[in-house]
Amino acid sequence: MADDFETGEVTVQTDGGSVDVSQTLLMIIEINNDLAAATGVDLVSAYGAISDSATAAKMVSELGLSGRAYIKTVGEKSYLILKGAPGLRPNLTGTRYLTTNPKVVNMVISPSQVARGAAKMVGIAVIAYASLRVVEYILSDGDARLTTLIGTLSTDIIKFGMSAGAGWLASVAVGAVTTLAAGPLVAAILVGVLAGVALDRLDRSFGITDSLVAALESVVDGLSEMIENRPRPIERLAREVSIWERGIIDSAIRRAMGGY
Repeated sequence: MADDFETGEVTVQTDGGSVDVSQTLLMIIEINNDLAAATGVDLVSAYGAISDSATAAKMVSELGLSGRAYIKTVGEKSYLILKGAPGLRPNLTGTRYLTTNPKVVNMVISPSQVARGAAKMVGIAVIAYASLRVVEYILSDGDARLTTLIGTLSTDIIKFGMSAGAGWLASVAVGAVTTLAAGPLVAAILVGVLAGVALDRLDRSFGITDSLVAALESVVDGLSEMIENRPRPIERLAREVSIWERGIIDSAIRRAMGGY
């Protein structure tokens, strides 16, 4: 598809009918799947890593690779305290700034802020994965089931959430042992990406997503069979009435024959 890519809309014929889909979206889906299969990192994870890397790069350019900083609270105000030679910081010549100062607001990277950033990215991931998987589901063959969509989407979000959590734990650990300004964020990026790759490889090696889909299908099939075999209210009432009538008839016959 990549070689024949054109902008605009394309009509895709499926067993269930035809669907008009943006060529751009189809291209994104194909790139996402190919990238995930080749590297273990999909477009959603890559976007998060690139976004954080841009922030880390800005911090390094402003403070230097060995730039050190920490947050100090005085009264009700929080300050970013910068260490090292001011001459190496062309835009930040001071040694103390309020954390709300526009010059440093993007450089105040604490574990709690990494956690908030991770939570925000998980929210974005939910929307992104849902969009991609729903389109894939719509364009799939007629034998695709809703359980496939739910199972695949669930593992996507779980893997992303676990990698984001691993990155946050790494930022906490690094922040506890060093005052390097970019340290927690760099640790979160590296560990988050590595965790994502590892989780994807585990999923593909052990078929975790496929197993989840199969389990969901088994549950759905079991519920469907239970509902199908459950007696309907009218049928159950008719059966009870029939049993009651049969009892009356048998009792009448016994009395007529002199029995009790």
